[in-house]
Amino acid sequence: MFLRPIIHIYDDTLFVMQRKWFQMSKFVSHLTTTMYCGCYAMSFVLFALQFLYRYIATCMPQHVVKFQGIRFFFWIFGAFCIALSWESAAFFLFPQSDRTQKVFLNIVNQSYGLDPDFVDYVPYRYFENDEGTRKVILLNIIGIIQHVIIMVVSFGTLFYCAFKTYSTISKHKGMSIKTKELQMQLFRALAVQATIPMIFMYAPLLFLYACPLINLQLGAMANYQTIMGQLYPGVDPFAVLFLVNVYRRTLLNIICLRTTSLKESSIQENSRKYEAAVSPRGDPRRPKSSTVSPRC
Repeated sequence: MFLRPIIHIYDDTLFVMQRKWFQMSKFVSHLTTTMYCGCYAMSFVLFALQFLYRYIATCMPQHVVKFQGIRFFFWIFGAFCIALSWESAAFFLFPQSDRTQKVFLNIVNQSYGLDPDFVDYVPYRYFENDEGTRKVILLNIIGIIQHVIIMVVSFGTLFYCAFKTYSTISKHKGMSIKTKELQMQLFRALAVQATIPMIFMYAPLLFLYACPLINLQLGAMANYQTIMGQLYPGVDPFAVLFLVNVYRRTLLNIICLRTTSLKESSIQENSRKYEAAVSPRGDPRRPKSSTVSPRC
């Protein structure tokens, strides 16, 4: 809400812009714009930390203490440092130039009708034309490599921890039918929660960074990334709410204003499963009128 970001691709440049609420110095204005870039890094690191914690809690519970007490703040501090490195790269390795300033003024006036004095930007541009020759801008290439490394390490950690967590839990033997069913529901939720960041964050952002390389003109359509980034926190919890039966029934009861309590619903379901396990259909020993008390 404070930054009100705009993303625009024109020619061979990706512009990440922010609309200022009030007049700032050039330094502070550019610093707040790069802060938006750093927020993406913080998101990627927190994705990885979330799955790392799940992996440790499942596979190495003796190390859970490393996430407790004051040690928890060291993890947050580490995530903040990585986000700060992304922001620093955006600040120092993607400088504004006369050419990007000219294109920026054209975009702001023609596409958005905004006052340029109240907009700042970070130009992601990898090449420049010098007398017909396309030359690589080394600083920008170093910056984009730094961004991609953070994304790859984050997603690699997420994928590895999700896979190891699934493998470890699936090897557990001697579980009851109810526990095994709950584990399968959690497996599905884990798989979906590992996929959602890829769909909403990793893949769209990588595609956005690739557009200037392949000279793909998206224009204002590049703002899809701001929408995807804002949708992710709202979509992610639905993987658990709809794939775990107990949560889904409770949610539907609330939505449909049903009065059946969670405890009653669970007892009824357990009774049906008990009946099926004790006397399968077609068993001549089972009386047709027999029922099992919910207290069983």
